[in-house]
Amino acid sequence: MKTLSKYFFELWRTAGDWSHVDRSQASTRDAALIASFNDVLHTDDEQKIVETLRSKVRATPTSGLAEISAALTCMRCIDEMFSRIHPRYLSKTGSTRVARTSWLANYERTRLETGYFARDERNYLLPRGPLLRSNRSEHASSAEDLADRFSALSVVNHSFDKDGRRMDVEISLVSRDAIHGVPIGKRTGNERIACAAIAEVSTDIVTTSRLFGDNGFILYQVSEHLKPADRLLRVLQQAGSLDIALAPELVMPQSEVERLADMLLYSSHFDCRLIVAGSGNAEAGAGKSPWNESQILNSAGFTLWTQRKLWPAFVPADQAKKLQLCANPTAAVYYEDNSDSKTLHIVDVDGLGRCLVLICQDLKEACIGEVLRQYQPDWVFSPILDTGIDPGRWHQNTIFPLSEKSQARFVVSSCMSLARRKDPSAQPSLGMFHGPQMPEGGGLGRCVAFEQSQATDTPHFVVIDWGSHSWTQSSLGVASPPPAPPGFVL
Repeated sequence: MKTLSKYFFELWRTAGDWSHVDRSQASTRDAALIASFNDVLHTDDEQKIVETLRSKVRATPTSGLAEISAALTCMRCIDEMFSRIHPRYLSKTGSTRVARTSWLANYERTRLETGYFARDERNYLLPRGPLLRSNRSEHASSAEDLADRFSALSVVNHSFDKDGRRMDVEISLVSRDAIHGVPIGKRTGNERIACAAIAEVSTDIVTTSRLFGDNGFILYQVSEHLKPADRLLRVLQQAGSLDIALAPELVMPQSEVERLADMLLYSSHFDCRLIVAGSGNAEAGAGKSPWNESQILNSAGFTLWTQRKLWPAFVPADQAKKLQLCANPTAAVYYEDNSDSKTLHIVDVDGLGRCLVLICQDLKEACIGEVLRQYQPDWVFSPILDTGIDPGRWHQNTIFPLSEKSQARFVVSSCMSLARRKDPSAQPSLGMFHGPQMPEGGGLGRCVAFEQSQATDTPHFVVIDWGSHSWTQSSLGVASPPPAPPGFVL
């Protein structure tokens, strides 16, 4: 069957073969041609629509730029029709006020069931991100960019090369249902976010090391005395009304997430729309190291999706010894004793935005920049396990170039345990919050905030209102090198 989605895929791939110069010289402002395409698109027979659009595009001269202009104009008209069922538009108008043709209503139903408008052997057809804030402008790249021509539709890959290994992207949708989804909030654009330490003292994290092959492996677990679910619940209770809460990496094992979900289900005292329950060890099957797994819940304790770590990190032997992760390290490096996943879940939470979870090292995957460029998320959440989140360290240095790729807002959460192993009096930042390079609609570019707990006792956490805080700006800089040791030659 001939469908508009198949035709858009076809036009996209054809347009992708044209040069940037040819596309930039083409005109998409022919009022008569636009009206002609729109007249066709406002009818109900999808197959006939495709046939008519195809004939109109083909009727233009095939020499020069006329064919390119006609194809790009047709794509823009299709894009404009899909804006009527885009979450960005629906959040402002309400679904009952949007006129739909029958074929457009069918695409809306398909997305509610599958997470995408269409899928073929290579690509998804999705709503252009971000879902609840303004999309990148057509000229955001300071060069011609095919994807940035459209505000309602994106053609994106559903697999990427991850250091020679295929990484699949699974897209799904979370509705605005209060029980099984995330309702629309009252602070869109100014969301209130909490980061909880959970592991607060050096003994809250315990480790077990082993040797295998040439390398060492360390299993990170929470101490038996620590009840992470109870501690996170106390944070939710004390923080008050929240849009997002985030816990760190490897502090929330599967059993504790289940306890947390049960307590949320049977309580009405917590007002937090989305809970990224850090990550923790989860059973991976006989003979396998556990997954490093993050579960994302709503306020009713319903699991919205799960993300497993893609790229386990290591610590050098000297660092492992200094942090007392391994008593007598004999290997050069010590990897996390966890299995690695090859699936990245990108989830359209229609009440909050397009979200993904990148657990610690996953932020540094080489393909992540391209994932962000194509998918244009609203939010990137990153639970980490580190000695702190300090300005100028790898978290900020990694996010700085990524912030140019999309309108995503980054939230990074770390515990206090490793910092306290390094320095018992340490007061590390529990959260880093980083905005896009050029926020559409105004605001400080690459805004950044590092937040330390002000609590004098358990639980330690931070709360920030996006946009209402005294932010600083993330930037590159130069500094004089430290004094060189005697005899050192640069």
